[in-house]
Amino acid sequence: MSKSLQQIHRAINSLHEGNLESALSSFLEISRDSGKYILQRIIGENEYEIAKNIAYVLQSATLYYFARAIEKQQEGDTVCFLAYLSYSSGINSVLNSIIKPTVRKYASQYDSQKEIEELEMLQSFVEQKIMQMSSDALAKLKGKERQVFLERAGGSIKKMLSLVRKASPEVRELAVKLGKKFPAGDFKQARSIYYFVRDEIQYISDPLGIEEIQTSETTLRLGSGDCDDKAVLLISLLRAIGFEACFFIADVNSDGLPDHVYSGVYLPNAPEYCKPFPHKLLSDGKNYHDWVPLDPVYEDADIGVIPIIDLGILQYIPVPTEK
Repeated sequence: MSKSLQQIHRAINSLHEGNLESALSSFLEISRDSGKYILQRIIGENEYEIAKNIAYVLQSATLYYFARAIEKQQEGDTVCFLAYLSYSSGINSVLNSIIKPTVRKYASQYDSQKEIEELEMLQSFVEQKIMQMSSDALAKLKGKERQVFLERAGGSIKKMLSLVRKASPEVRELAVKLGKKFPAGDFKQARSIYYFVRDEIQYISDPLGIEEIQTSETTLRLGSGDCDDKAVLLISLLRAIGFEACFFIADVNSDGLPDHVYSGVYLPNAPEYCKPFPHKLLSDGKNYHDWVPLDPVYEDADIGVIPIIDLGILQYIPVPTEK
């Protein structure tokens, strides 16, 4: 029996015994280790072709369940529609986080750059359609259902604020480690922390219709989380070494409902290229221009860069300073 299969059996036993945290951590570890193994084994053209075809298998599976979701939507079967859309989103997440970076890394080496770029365009299109269809389903909420959604969103914001109030020794130690090469309060400290959350914490979305917000410690232990989990961790790390931070609540599909969150750090002395917001005096006396946006969900987004999808900001929520 292979090591990975043994790990899976142990994780399943943990799940059976009710040790959910251990099981979740194990499943993610197996996924990351297997992804690294694929990357390390691509040493020749034959191995690269295998990895590339794994990408096509996952892309086809994503599209299969996406098509089934459309079929169920046309039949008016909302439950199955959302279920198939969830399957499609989950497979697409594996493709996006593990397989795509692997084949992209070696594309130029095996004269496959254009093919992989086209595959990435297709994957990105499907991902956007899944998000759009999910958002459209939420946009149809009316009356009481819409109000319930907004109330839940408000509850999520309160929970995020509560989770960043006080840094644990684990978070504080990591923040100091990430920032110790730079002067206190320097924007390079904030950039170092941002890069860590962006690159080392894998994005994994919550199941459709379910909102879970992890503590920073849980996100660090699992090495993964969705946009709110990453935002909570990023702000907790920033605040642990003295930075002022905020949440930006965004509407990514212009339906008036909050569906994305990212972070900001107050850096009046940061370079101007990091400051995309206009000069505007806020009610708390701060200049809106000096808030530097940080969205660690997007692997190519640098400090101060606002992806187009983030532009629909509904709320700016500064995290209160500890007294």
